[in-house]
This record gives sequence, C-alpha cells and structure tokens, in this order.
Amino acid sequence: MTGSPRTRTKTVLTVLVVAVVFLLGSIGGATAATKINGKNIKKNSIPLSALSSDAVKSLQGKAGPAGPAGPAGPGAARYWAYVTEGGSVGRSSGGVSAAFNTNGGTNKQYVVTFPADVSQCGYQITAGDTDPLGAGFAVDGLVPGVSRSAASNNAIAITLWLRNTSHAQPWTTDRMGQAAFYVSVVC
Repeated sequence: MTGSPRTRTKTVLTVLVVAVVFLLGSIGGATAATKINGKNIKKNSIPLSALSSDAVKSLQGKAGPAGPAGPAGPGAARYWAYVTEGGSVGRSSGGVSAAFNTNGGTNKQYVVTFPADVSQCGYQITAGDTDPLGAGFAVDGLVPGVSRSAASNNAIAITLWLRNTSHAQPWTTDRMGQAAFYVSVVC
C-alpha cells in the first residue's frame, strides 16, 4: 500500500468493516434460510415454560374420574359448650349437659357431662360470657380449674377461682367465683 500511514489505516479499517458486514449478512441469511421442524428438536429439549398457553392446553388431556375418598383426618374439638353462670348449657355441640353445685355450701363447682367418655381427652375452659364488651362491662377476673369428675368418665368438674386469691386449704366459697364460661374437649 502506498500513501501516508493515516490513509493506509483508513483503508484497512474500511476493508475490515466491509468484511464484518459481509460475514454477518451471510450468517444471518443462512440462519433465516433454515427452518426448525420436528426433526430438528431433540426429545425433552423444550421446557413447558417455553410454550404458549394455547400449546400447553392442547397437550393436556381430559381429567380422569375422581378417586376414592381418603381416610378422615384427626378430630379437633370433639365437644364444646357455652355454660351460663347458673350452670345450664346455653348452646353446645350436642348431647352436653351441665349443673352448678355448691356441695352443701363448701364449694362452687360446675359439672359438665358429655355424651361419651372424655377421661383421656384435653380440656380448655375460658371464663367469659357472650355479652359484647363495652364501657359498662368488665371481663371476669376468674381463673378456671378443671379436673375429671370422680362420678363419671363422661364428666369434668370446673371451679372458677377468683384471681389473686390464695387457693390453699381450707377452701372457702369466698375464693371461688360463679360466671359463664366456654368449654371444649379435644380427644
């Protein structure tokens, strides 16, 4: 090449740019000329996420018949009841009865009886009533104590202790309260 170094550099750059454009054009043309068909695709090479929703729907078959029902899961609350302050059942899961007993004036105790043996179950007692809490109401300050009844495996005995009082013997009724409560039995 003749001429100044600057002219030679421009010429070389021009030739390189033309060569690159030519190569890219021929590669692009070759790619565009080749179409993808079923013979070009390897089995399991296209993920489901790469297909359109219509293509996925066309691949799905009809739903089969429902299978048989599985076994029942473990039960939660087996029995529950709302017991009024006087000892009657306000509402319940059914078959529950209750009574308030003072045992001759020595003990304030509720006995709640269920339709089956609950001696191996867990019990939860929540003191309170169904009245809405408002400015004229206060939440009962009672702590429930519960035990299995000595009279029947179907019954539990509940004492509502006044909060912040001693529960040491001798037990006196002035340490025990009387209020509505909720009871649930989990077996």
